[in-house]
Amino acid sequence: MSKYLVIILFLVCSCMDKNKNSHSDKVGEGVNFPLTEDVNQILDALVERYSTVSRSMLQYEPDKTLVELKKFSIEACPYYEFDVQKFYAAPSPAQILEGLSLPQDKACLLGKRTDGTTFLLITIKEGGVWKMESMIEDWEKVVSWLPGKLLQADTREYKMFTLYAMTYFLFYRDGEPVYCDLTGKEYTPDKACEELVNEVNRMNLYQEKVKEMKSKTDTDLKL
Repeated sequence: MSKYLVIILFLVCSCMDKNKNSHSDKVGEGVNFPLTEDVNQILDALVERYSTVSRSMLQYEPDKTLVELKKFSIEACPYYEFDVQKFYAAPSPAQILEGLSLPQDKACLLGKRTDGTTFLLITIKEGGVWKMESMIEDWEKVVSWLPGKLLQADTREYKMFTLYAMTYFLFYRDGEPVYCDLTGKEYTPDKACEELVNEVNRMNLYQEKVKEMKSKTDTDLKL
């Protein structure tokens, strides 16, 4: 092997190691995440919609932020929909992965204002119109644990999904799926499966109780 080839191989390996360890400390930065609709189109639609609210409402969040979205730094977050019915029909760690898909009518956006504060904006498309579904302030503080875990796993790629009101994150470490809840608590695939099943069971039980109470109320009204 010539000395020139050795030098070339050394430079290539050095660049690979440099890229491997060059992680950003910003949540979502560097993640190439596809959306079904252009982010700017979504922002334009939201600004147009919420610019019609009364001036008094613009003194408060989130209305104040929604009309100024185009002034902020906005990026798409890797949000996926979770098919609860598909998972619950035959629960398994593999079914968690099978149940994740890119949403057609929902977008999750990470915003950073000029003062440095951040927010997570979840938008939903209803009747062809984009609307705000929810907004979480200081998002980078909420998930301050996430960059460190991604750094340890040597990846920038992750998926975020929700089950009812619970938020979960999925990334890979040494080729194996790792799940975390919003606090950063880790779950193995088996434990994540168990947690999700328990959450669905709790919701089913809650809905049954609500149904019973409504039935009893309707009966009492008839009497």
